[in-house]
Parts: sequence; C-alpha cells; structure tokens
Amino acid sequence: MNFLSKVKYVFLTCLTTSYLNAQISSLDEVVNQTFCDQSAKKTMMPDGKSFAIQNNSRILQIDIATGKEIAVLFDENTVKGEKIKSVDDFEICQQGKQMLILTKEEKIGKLSKKGHYFVYDIQRKRAQKLMDTTALQRDPVFSPNGRNIIFAIENNLFLKKLDYDGIVIPITKEQKQTKLYHGVTDLMYEEEFDISNLMAWSSDNRFFAFVTLDCSNVQQYSIVNRTQFTTANKTIDLNPQIESFPYPRLGREIETYTLNVYDSYYKTIKKVDLPKDDTEYIPRITWTSDPETFAVFTLNKQQKIMRMYQINCKSQLFNLLYEEREEQWFNYKSLKHIHFLPDNKFTLLSERDGFRHLYLYNANGILNHQITNGNFDVTDVYGVDTLRNIIYYQAAKKNCLNREIYAYDLNKNKETIIQEENGWNTAVFSADFSFYEHQYSSLNKPTSYNWFNAKNKQIRTSDENAVLTEKIEKKYLKDFFSIKNETGDSLFAWIMKPKNFDPNKKYPVVVKIHGAPETQIVKNKFELNWEAIFYDQGIIVVSLDVHGSEGRGKNWRKSEFGQLGLLGIKDINTMVKHLKSLSFVEKNNLSIIGENYGGFLALMAMTTGNPTWKTGIAIAPITDWQLYSSAYGDRLLNFKAKDISILNRSKNLNGNLLLIHNSTNKNIHIEHTLSLSESLINADKDFDVRIYHEQENKIPLRDLLKRMLKTIKQ
Repeated sequence: MNFLSKVKYVFLTCLTTSYLNAQISSLDEVVNQTFCDQSAKKTMMPDGKSFAIQNNSRILQIDIATGKEIAVLFDENTVKGEKIKSVDDFEICQQGKQMLILTKEEKIGKLSKKGHYFVYDIQRKRAQKLMDTTALQRDPVFSPNGRNIIFAIENNLFLKKLDYDGIVIPITKEQKQTKLYHGVTDLMYEEEFDISNLMAWSSDNRFFAFVTLDCSNVQQYSIVNRTQFTTANKTIDLNPQIESFPYPRLGREIETYTLNVYDSYYKTIKKVDLPKDDTEYIPRITWTSDPETFAVFTLNKQQKIMRMYQINCKSQLFNLLYEEREEQWFNYKSLKHIHFLPDNKFTLLSERDGFRHLYLYNANGILNHQITNGNFDVTDVYGVDTLRNIIYYQAAKKNCLNREIYAYDLNKNKETIIQEENGWNTAVFSADFSFYEHQYSSLNKPTSYNWFNAKNKQIRTSDENAVLTEKIEKKYLKDFFSIKNETGDSLFAWIMKPKNFDPNKKYPVVVKIHGAPETQIVKNKFELNWEAIFYDQGIIVVSLDVHGSEGRGKNWRKSEFGQLGLLGIKDINTMVKHLKSLSFVEKNNLSIIGENYGGFLALMAMTTGNPTWKTGIAIAPITDWQLYSSAYGDRLLNFKAKDISILNRSKNLNGNLLLIHNSTNKNIHIEHTLSLSESLINADKDFDVRIYHEQENKIPLRDLLKRMLKTIKQ
C-alpha cells in the first residue's frame, strides 16, 4: 500500500482554500472576534487617580472617579521631533513624565515582542528614538526615577540616559552569533516560566540586576521561514530562510546561567556566585524594599526545590532567605505573587497544607503567621497597599467554578470579602490602591466593568460590553453539570445545546478537551470560542475538566504527576458513559477536539483500542514527550516520558482522525505531527493531516474552523 492510499495529506499555505458551501453565521462571528471582550486596555497612571487608554492614534488620560478625559497624553498629529506613525503598545514611567511607544511590533514568543521604540516626553510632546538603529529593540525597562532605560538588542543590553541627550551606552558586548541571552530569556523560559526577561532596577536607580542565560550547549531547533512579494494577482514565495533557536528537549542539555549586578555609576558588572547544587533554573528576580538587596528565586531541575536568596548588590554576598520542597513540583507561578513590604517583611503563596495559601514572613525569613486558611485555593494576588497595610487577593473559596475578591488587614489580622457575586470576580487596582475596577462575568454573561473606591463603594459603571451582551442573549447558552468518576470525585462540565434544541431529537456531540495540569476551562466565566460554530449546525458541545484542574487543592491539581493523561482518560470515559445515557445524544456520533495538551489528550482517548469516537481532531498536539521541552517534562513526568507516548499507541487508533499543525510552531514543533504520521502509516491506519505554514505560529482561523466543521459533519 503506497503513501497516498494510507493518508490524505494536504500541505497548505494561507492561500489554500477548502470551503463549505453553506454560509455559517456563527463562523463569521468567531472569525470576526465578535465574542471577544470589547474593553480597551487600561494602563494605571502613577497618580493613583487616573488611567491611560489608547484611542486610535491618541493616548488619553481618564479620571477614574468621573470617567472623563483629563488630558491627551499623546497625539501622533502633534508630536515634535521624531515622527511616530502608529502605536502598537505603550508604557508610562513611574513618574508619569515619560512614555515608551512601540511601533512596528514583531512577536517573538507568547509574551515577548520587539520593534522600534520611541521615548516620548509627555509635557514637551517630543519623541526621540530609543536608539538610532535599524535593529529592533525589546524589553525596555525604565529606572524608578524615569531617567534611564535599559533595553535589549540581539540579546545584548544597552543603557539610555535621558538626562544626557539620550546617550546610549552598551552594557554587554557579545558577538551576534553567540548564544548568550543577557537580561532576556529564551523561548523555553518564556513558555515554561511565563517570563520574557530577568532583570530589575534597584529603588535608588543605581543598580541593575540581570541574569545571563548561556545556551551554548543547548540543542538548536530550526524552522523554515519564507520571504514574500506580492503581484497584482498573487503572492509569490522566494528564498526560504532557516531560523534556528535553542530548544532544550527532555533529557538534553539545558541552559546555564550567570547572575550579574550592573553598577550604573561605575559602569561595571559583577557576578554573583550562587551555590550550584539544585539551582538549575532562575525563573524570577525582584528587588526587595532595601535598595541594596534583591531576591533571586531558584529551582532544581525537577523543580521540587525552590530557594529564595537575598543578595547584597555591593558585596555580592548572599544568604538563603527561604526554601520550600515539594514531593511533586513547586508551582513557579507563585513566585510572581511574592511581595516585599517596607520593613522587608514579605508575603508569599505556599501549598504546604494542601491548598494554596498566603503566608507572612519577617525580614529574616522566619514565618510570622499564615494569612489565609481553609480547604480552598488563593488563585491570584493583586498587591499590597503598604499605606493601609492591606493585601488584596482572589480565591476560589465558594467552589472551584467561582472566584471572589478579598482584602486582608495585616494590622488587624482580619479578612474582608469585597466582591462575591456568583461568577468570576477579578480586580485591577490603581497605583495607590485608592480605586479598583471590578471585572465580573459568569457562564453566559459577558464581562461588566464597575469602579469602586477604597471604602468599597461603587462610584461608576461602564457598558463596554453592551453590544456583546446583546449579541449572545438567548444564544450560545451553556449549562453546568457534574458527574461522579469511578472514585466518587465530581467532574465539572458544561454543555452547549444547538439552535432550536428539541429534547425529543438526537444530536451528535463534540467534546472539547484541554486537561493540562494547573489549567481550568470549566468555570463560571464568560468564554465563547470556536465551539460557537456548531450552534447553527445541530451539534451539541460539551467540555469538562479532568484530574489536574485548578481551584481544587494540591492533591487534585498534582494528581497526574508522572502519569500524564492516564487519569484524564478515565475521566473522559466517565463523561462518554454519561453522554451515552442521555436520550437526546447520538451514541455512535461522538467527536473529541483538543489543542496542544488537549490534542495529546484527544489522541490518548482515540488510542485506547475501543471504538468510542467517530471523529477526533488534534491541533498542534504533543505526541512524544521526548520531543517537548525539558522544563515541562522534568516538572510533570518524573522520568516516565517513554511510557506516555502516542507513538506507542498508534496501532490502537479508532475513529476518523484529523491532525492539524503549523510548521512554524516554535513550542510544539511540527515534528510531533510528522512523527505520529509516520507511526500511524506504519500501523496501517487511515487519517488526515492539515499543515499550515504561517509566520508567528498563526493558523488561518476561517480555514481552520471550516475544516473542523466539515470533518465533524462528514
């Protein structure tokens, strides 16, 4: 049997078309982002009483209390000096006098970006280039007084001194071809530790701490990029170019690091020699309340040991301030929630009692007391009002589907709930915590925005999502339900029934799955994505959270340690059993769709050997953990990567399978899909593959949705 008789393989570019004949209104709405939040991005001003928003070519300052415009901070039509023709993003310094404006933005990873930056003097309305160069800049960081900026070009650091006519001083001087990342992170750090730079200024503006990542021994991964030119009739691709970057796969060499302190007065760099035992990763650095000391957080390779070192930037001496050990893994996300108080006490999140709670430590790293208690998780920390000594945070105290907002008075040791409406409550605080924007949504209610003062009195409301609210009224409605798994635990899910649903009829079902540890997709929050395309097509959509989901404590969250997907498959089978018991479900017409980790889980479900699924769609799936990043695998797999591979299960495939991938995906490489394709061919299995070649890991959404819908309906 030849290749084409085994697999219908179609290689696509963004110009490839494969369309359904019928017009699908919900598809157009998804493609046009009709269901996306309509709120404009707000940047809090340092005065604590206002915020800045972008309105086309202008950036406006808005009074929080009244909602009225105070000033025009930037208008491209009145800029003096360098001309700025577009604004992709902006940042305002702590003094509120200078602004960084990004133009010609290019994405690097999921967080990082580069482009041409301008420094804009708000009062003088004058702009100057961050650096007079054609090279793109990334990760600029204002000093606290707003008079200096450190930024990166080609992984080197530069200092711009605004008081000296904007002179630029190189801090590091590595050659372009070297594999050192000064201050900025590589793609693995960005993907697995949610950080795009590792650098911080001291509060007195003199010292600058940064980490250098050395990727010299890290395996390089390459993708093919293409240049293009457009004629009147078509786009023609020329000169394929190879882009290579370090990507430490599981079991291979990882990055090494150097910790540095730059003295902006003497223009010197001094290295800090931390203990090398159990310090393979530095996922965060931050300054303490003392301008001469900063904190560095380290993890060992399996990420079970977290240590916080306090370092004196003058002497480079350090002491171990805090250490935490976990049996499974330490949650690196907790590190961004460590806050130093003016007396150098600090608050942190820990899971030591089985749930994620807040703790207060003194300046010597000795526990003062546990702030929150109970069988619930603290899920976010908004910050500490150091004037009133109040810490604000979010928690899943009612149940894992909801989130509430709390305030804890550190002087009185008293907790107060400030927002508890049934649903998903979040908050964005002004710079001095005198106001906050309450953002609230529920399963079928788009986000509403209301402003409150420090006394928790509502001062005004907003109707930014009024159009969206009207759009989804009585359409695309979801309902929660729960089922018990084989051990008696509740599995939470939602169901979205199609247009004109009739309980006396039978409908096909699509199961939407993600399932990665420490994620949650079933929550009392408005989120409407590609599932909307099935609404007009007479198809039910169901989604569930399996073992490992957020908001249910450490034991549940870390239950799949060393056995990724195995408990998840049991949970999915429990859902299948429930669906087949429903009178309105076509029992032989069940499909499953997942992306990334969800694609892995969908493939696990389709390769159990049981003919459960009519169709499965895996988008950019992880198929072999040995092809994925070292940091993720070391954290979750406990040396069992070879035991959990889709490639070893190919012979058990049942149902129609569609694999979808973007060949330029820098995190889950095309090799995952290509390796599975080869394995399925060797197992004599029929399947479809759809491969895109798009820059910045994008997939043409309209084509993707139509292909998904056509596959499910065939």
